[in-house]
Amino acid sequence: MVVAVVYVSCPNSCQLHVLRMGIDGVFDVLQIVETPGEVQPITISHDQSFLYATVRPEFALLSYKIESDGKLTEIGRSSMPVSASSSCIDITGQYLLLSSYAQNALSVSHINSHGIAQSPHQVLEHLTKAHSVMAVADQYPIKSNSILEQQTIFCACLGDDKINLYRFNHNGYLIKGAQSKLMTKMGSGPRHMTQDASGKNIYAINELDGDVLHFVQDEKPRWQLTQTLSYMPVDFAGPFWAADIHITKDARFLYVSERTSSTLALFSIDSLSGELTLIELLDTELAPRGFALSPDNIWLVCAGQHSNHVASYQVDNESGKLTIAHRHSVGDEPMWVRIITR
Repeated sequence: MVVAVVYVSCPNSCQLHVLRMGIDGVFDVLQIVETPGEVQPITISHDQSFLYATVRPEFALLSYKIESDGKLTEIGRSSMPVSASSSCIDITGQYLLLSSYAQNALSVSHINSHGIAQSPHQVLEHLTKAHSVMAVADQYPIKSNSILEQQTIFCACLGDDKINLYRFNHNGYLIKGAQSKLMTKMGSGPRHMTQDASGKNIYAINELDGDVLHFVQDEKPRWQLTQTLSYMPVDFAGPFWAADIHITKDARFLYVSERTSSTLALFSIDSLSGELTLIELLDTELAPRGFALSPDNIWLVCAGQHSNHVASYQVDNESGKLTIAHRHSVGDEPMWVRIITR
């Protein structure tokens, strides 16, 4: 019986590793896909039918069909004007958004009826070290708006110490919203973000100062910073080097990966306020870059950027604590992890 299929992007070996994970958390190789360059962010469509990846130095956007067994078949390749450091799909499934850390940009690509992502029709520039992008559905939608217009696009700009907020217009272009940005502390470097199922709580990690930020949406509606909490102990010598952040579907636990210490931080989440409490730090793969939770929240899979391995951990349903199950060798410098069920 297959619990999940795990996708791992390995830029230095120009490969996508596709692993089958059994009910015991043990990995088996399903497929190794050679990519036409260094592959970094990977994103999966809402219906788990397609996977999108970008490569460099010859910038391109690759579209793959996910077969019934989880294997990948390339179905399209589109040119890109910039590289990508992160990607997500908007709430309608029509648009792929890609942030560019190296080229300080955010681009928008239409996904056609065949599931193929097109070259960007919009590129927003002058976003210093745009590290990640996330789409959040409106909790107080205006009924006259189309579904496309009922979302906010968050873009974390590490070099600007802020998170930019955008809205879609009805033509599929990003515009500034009434609330255009969330400022963070100078030198903090906001990096990756996640949201709870309600969409009312947003969490972001600062790569450079060791903090997790909790934003809550009020009824105006505006986003307000309500909590700042360190993901490292007070005696940590640094430098801080956070990488990724994810939340369980039931919004009870949140995890952060930190590469200098090679740890995963576990937080509990208050069911009423959404506030975080640090529970423990767990030693994990060397320089944990990317990780993901399985759709059923039973497993967490973490990639070690400097260990060239992935590790599976069973998630305790009561405490959120992690128990290692298996390690598996992958390609060079694994960065992104995505998991589907089959």
